[in-house]
Amino acid sequence: MDTNETDYCSTIARLRKAIDDRDSDIEKAAMFGKQLLEDKEKLTERIDALLSENETLKQDKYSLVIDLETKVQTVHTQSSELTIQREEFDKLASKFQVLQKESIRQAQVINNLANEKFDLEKSLEEVNHEINLLRKQIARLEQQAKNYKHKADISANLSIIDDNTEEELDLNYYKMKNLQLQEALTALQCDFENTKLEENRLKSMVQSLEEGIIDRDKELKSYSTEIQKARDVASELQGEIELLKLEQVDVNRRGNSVFGELDDRRKLVEKEYKLLFNKYENTLQNFENNRRELSNCKGQIAILLSMTSRSYQDAYIARLEDQVGNAKREIEHLTARLNKSVKMLQQANCNIPFKNDGYDYLRVMHQQAEQKAKMF
Repeated sequence: MDTNETDYCSTIARLRKAIDDRDSDIEKAAMFGKQLLEDKEKLTERIDALLSENETLKQDKYSLVIDLETKVQTVHTQSSELTIQREEFDKLASKFQVLQKESIRQAQVINNLANEKFDLEKSLEEVNHEINLLRKQIARLEQQAKNYKHKADISANLSIIDDNTEEELDLNYYKMKNLQLQEALTALQCDFENTKLEENRLKSMVQSLEEGIIDRDKELKSYSTEIQKARDVASELQGEIELLKLEQVDVNRRGNSVFGELDDRRKLVEKEYKLLFNKYENTLQNFENNRRELSNCKGQIAILLSMTSRSYQDAYIARLEDQVGNAKREIEHLTARLNKSVKMLQQANCNIPFKNDGYDYLRVMHQQAEQKAKMF
């Protein structure tokens, strides 16, 4: 019986321990279940929040898709417009290249005009030199005329041979030669006055053309500066267009604000392009006007060069030299006849009355010639 009680007590103790363990497990399970319930509530709240956020994101996604489709269509439209602008810009660049070539050609024309101006100045110096030579020649003629007058005065105070008929012939001969010399001197005076007028006219034309060339040179320099500025602006616009194209390629990966910025920059480029095109048209018009004016100056210089050519001056000088030579020969001839008359008079040694009237006439004619020579 004691053995049974011991077994019974042992069994009871074991059962109690098992019950205690079970109670402990139940408490743990209860605590774990409570924790699970709390976690479930938190997860439920989190799921509700995520569902609400997901719904919001779906709405945002729908709005973004619509906005993106609109912006893509806008980008396509802008791409077409930029393509058209690029074609127009290429045309403008071609015009600038043509204008640049024309500017180079115009610079060559200006250089040629400068060379022609130098030649013209050289020709003018030669004309002035020839005029100085003419003045010296005319001064010699004046001196020769004075010598002739002096010899005529001497002959007027001398007695000639007693043959009255020969005396009258010599007197008429001297009168005729004196008139010829007077006419030659008058012609030389007219030629000299015409030469002075021509010289003044040529100087005035040269001065006018020089001023015109200087003005054209200033305008062309200003024009070249404007062309260079326009070329720089064109290069900047080219860079802007290339940058806009790059931004179009990357537009889907950037924020929505890039579309507004792109559109603003496109409008700015269009505005600058229009200003540049108008500036180009005005510059081209000014260039055409300058080219016409320079062409007129070139024609005037060509005419002036032909008028101051060496052949023209040589012919004029040769004609004057011929007249001077003829007058010189006539004076020498008259001098020889006077010397002969004086010699014959000395040999005759007679006191034949002398008729002074004819020689007084010669003296008056020479005085008139001398007055004209002084005026000359």
